[in-house]
Amino acid sequence: MSFIHWGPEDTVLKKYSASTTSGPRGKTVIRIELETSDSYALASLLQSLAEIEREQHRSKEKAKAPSRKSMAMLALPAPQLQLTDGRNSFDA
Repeated sequence: MSFIHWGPEDTVLKKYSASTTSGPRGKTVIRIELETSDSYALASLLQSLAEIEREQHRSKEKAKAPSRKSMAMLALPAPQLQLTDGRNSFDA
C-alpha cells in the first residue's frame, strides 16, 4: 500500500475529482490537484509519486509469469558421426 503525505503549511489541496467508466470492468480515475510554494515539498511529493510508480511496475513484472508458449523447446545435440570402425582389428 502506498500513500502521499504533505505538510499543510506549505502544500494546499486545490481540487479533486473522480470519473468512472461504465461497463462490467469499469474503472475510476481520481484527479488530485495540489499547490505548493516550497521547492523541497515539491521534490518530496515527486519522489513519493516516483516510488509509487516503481512499486507498481515491479509488482506487474512479478505477476507476469512466462507462459509455456514463450519457453523455448530444449533439445540435445545430434550424436556425432562415427568415422572409424568400432571393431577391434586384433580380434580378426
